Amino acid sequence: WADFVDHKVFGAQVRFLESKGEEKDELVEQLKRLEEVLGDKAFFSGEEFGFLDIVTIPFSSMFHGYEQLGRFHLDVECPKLTQWAKRCKQRESVRAVLPDDTEMYELHKHLYGIE
Repeated sequence: WADFVDHKVFGAQVRFLESKGEEKDELVEQLKRLEEVLGDKAFFSGEEFGFLDIVTIPFSSMFHGYEQLGRFHLDVECPKLTQWAKRCKQRESVRAVLPDDTEMYELHKHLYGIE
């Protein structure tokens, strides 16, 4: 699943950003697949924060940007995934290194020429 995140989710994110939000369906589809893997567990490996959580949590810094650019609500599309991100962000080890959502969106707007 780490390979899925690295290739499918990241690829869908790039296409989404390059399209300035028009390619949101593919991104949402990949995020929903991740949500299916998560299921009702607290973390991808169960009750413990693990490798797949570490691989996936950086994408949560763009959740705000996805919503702004794609004009949708991720907590409606993928509620379990957004709750997972909130749990992860409660961890000091995650909070200490994860970039701010708004700053990430502003950076990507600049990088991709988004108005």
